[in-house]
Amino acid sequence: MYESAQIDGANGWKQFLYITFPSLMPTIVTSSILAIVGSLKAFDIFYIMTGGGPGNATEILGTYMYNQGFVNFNMGYASTIAAVMFLIAFVCVLVIQFMDHKRKKRGILS
Repeated sequence: MYESAQIDGANGWKQFLYITFPSLMPTIVTSSILAIVGSLKAFDIFYIMTGGGPGNATEILGTYMYNQGFVNFNMGYASTIAAVMFLIAFVCVLVIQFMDHKRKKRGILS
């Protein structure tokens, strides 16, 4: 494909934009989904290192949920936070999948 593009007169930027980048899209989609899910389940490193940090500076949803459930014994609120975390991850994955499906429908290098 690069040879054909070069013969057609495409420079390096055009080759990257129309050949390399679309070829990398399935990998970019997969890694972005894994990054979003991984960031929402990042609890252990934050809790071990700071426990929510000085003045709640490093508190994330995971540590907040843990504190609400097991420190304050507010299990209903903690389970609501868990449900919201699930919904955030689910919506992000749906948006990414929708964008990927649109790209495939346009016929840009599946």
